[in-house]
Amino acid sequence: MYTETSILLCILILVILLYLLYLYYKYNKTDYSYKVGSTTCIVMIGDKKTKDYYLISIMANMQYCKKHKLDFHAKIGRVLSENEYAPHFDRYAFCLKKLEDEKYENVLYIDCDACVQKRSKNDSINKYIKKLNESSKSILASYDFTDSRSCLLNSGVLLIKNTKIGKDFCKSVLLRYPECHIKGCWCGFDNQTKFKDQCVIEKLTEFHKHILLVPRNTLQCLAPSDRELDESNAFIMHLAGNNKKDRVVKMSRVCM
Repeated sequence: MYTETSILLCILILVILLYLLYLYYKYNKTDYSYKVGSTTCIVMIGDKKTKDYYLISIMANMQYCKKHKLDFHAKIGRVLSENEYAPHFDRYAFCLKKLEDEKYENVLYIDCDACVQKRSKNDSINKYIKKLNESSKSILASYDFTDSRSCLLNSGVLLIKNTKIGKDFCKSVLLRYPECHIKGCWCGFDNQTKFKDQCVIEKLTEFHKHILLVPRNTLQCLAPSDRELDESNAFIMHLAGNNKKDRVVKMSRVCM
């Protein structure tokens, strides 16, 4: 006969095992998805080094997708060979898969250190899709800080339309100018700006006329000041340039 103590001990062991399984699942899960059959998918990708703050942005952006009935897919890890590409290029392979294989009409890429902020949770991505459609272009992004390049795009938030141009853009970033793929390369008017994917885009001049750039602090607030964290009405907060600790603190503040 089992004593009451032994039964309680078994229950306690089971609870501990389930909790350990939960922790393993939580910290080793690499794919987060939500599907409702939307024609638009929000995607994210980041390597394991970003996990401390990336999980915050995943939860916030997936919550936004659930509210607005949008498909969502975030991946922790690499999809391209680390011997051939820096992590910056994974976004183009991931977006291309969504456009070619899964046939989404629009794919919105959001960096792992960016999220739809709390003040924007009722805003619809459709207004940016409408802007893109009305422009007859295939890629929508926001202006970067620098003015030393002919294409002043910041690639932390990209809306890509499922057109031949949109798909060719992703392929070209991945296949051309391989000298930029690992260590980055110099570009810009004075050849004094060094980036990875953004310098490849700078060199892909045939695509520049197909990119719609929207003003800063609309689609995204890039590297926000403390005041902007509290006051900006940008759709997405992008905490570029912050260290890991600050990203965790600030994303917890503006995303969740």
